[in-house]
Amino acid sequence: MTDLLKVQDIDPIQFFTDGGVLPLLSKIREQADALTFDVSSEDGVADCKKAAREVASIKSAIDNKGKDYLADLKNRCKPIDQQRKIWRDEMDKIRDQVRAPVTAMEQAELARLEEIKRQQEADEEARRVELAKKEQEMKEREAAVLRAEREAAAKVEAERMAKEREERARVEAENAAARRVQEAEEKAARAERERLGAIQQQREAAERAEREAQAREERAKLQAQEEARREAERIERERYAQEAAKVQQAAREAAEAKRLAENKEHRDKIHAQIVYELGAIIEWAGIEQAIEDVANGQVQHLTINYEV
Repeated sequence: MTDLLKVQDIDPIQFFTDGGVLPLLSKIREQADALTFDVSSEDGVADCKKAAREVASIKSAIDNKGKDYLADLKNRCKPIDQQRKIWRDEMDKIRDQVRAPVTAMEQAELARLEEIKRQQEADEEARRVELAKKEQEMKEREAAVLRAEREAAAKVEAERMAKEREERARVEAENAAARRVQEAEEKAARAERERLGAIQQQREAAERAEREAQAREERAKLQAQEEARREAERIERERYAQEAAKVQQAAREAAEAKRLAENKEHRDKIHAQIVYELGAIIEWAGIEQAIEDVANGQVQHLTINYEV
């Protein structure tokens, strides 16, 4: 293989461009394909290793040739790169000098916008704090109002019922009056339309619009009254529920007191019976006999345990 070429005769410009390595690679590959080795013998193994070393030697020699050529090219390019860097750096400085007024203006504008943003954030934080304070005050006022309403609800029950009856009667009367007024207006409008013709039609349209507005106002008024009535009923239901809870609690307490009293009465009865029976035994037979009777279970509700 070493007879294929002399490394010093290689022209790196021709060899390392335009596929110059391919012909040599083809020749070396053909020779490598033709090689055969008897690796069962020491000479065959040695020949195989020697051929591999020759291939490696050719590879390194030609690669070093190309490396030296590339290093020379890089050295030639260094002055160009230095001049290019000087050109870029100086042109950037000139560009920055030319743009300096706009840059200063943009920086000042950016600083101004940042200050505006900071002030807006501070204002927003102050608004949030103030809003939180107002919300807390509103909650406290609402709580105070709620307490006052609950306290007043117990006092206005009779008045609420009377006012509710009066309100229903008033609403019914207003509705009846409104219906009568509406019927009268409609009757007059029909008669007027027959008499005045086309002119009366325009007037009727205006009157109809006015009636509709009045009707809407009346309906809104009735709705508001109905909502007020429902709210009053809701408050009343809550009061009734609270009263019922109090009654139930009182009933439970009374039942517990009754149970305790009955239990005490039962205990007192048992104690009296024990005292009576023991007194009788002690009076007729003595204390020792009384203790023996208790131990034998002859005294009701009383026992002696001798176990240790």
